[in-house]
Amino acid sequence: MPKVYAQATHIQTDIATQALGPFETDQEAWDAVALAEGRTLDWERTKQGYTVRTKTTRWITETRVLASEGAPCPEG
Repeated sequence: MPKVYAQATHIQTDIATQALGPFETDQEAWDAVALAEGRTLDWERTKQGYTVRTKTTRWITETRVLASEGAPCPEG
């Protein structure tokens, strides 16, 4: 079953600063990011998932499909 993860990156340095998940839905991930940021945010669809920016942070969500053993499935 696919799982949704959210990752925060500092915009100026491109350093990952926080990771959240796994979540069952995009909405659950968005709600968790809103809680982490202390406010609701307007998400945009991208090729990889969804993205949103604050003044210093870029959040990206992505859906990952895991194999039954827990290893990522190859795409293609």
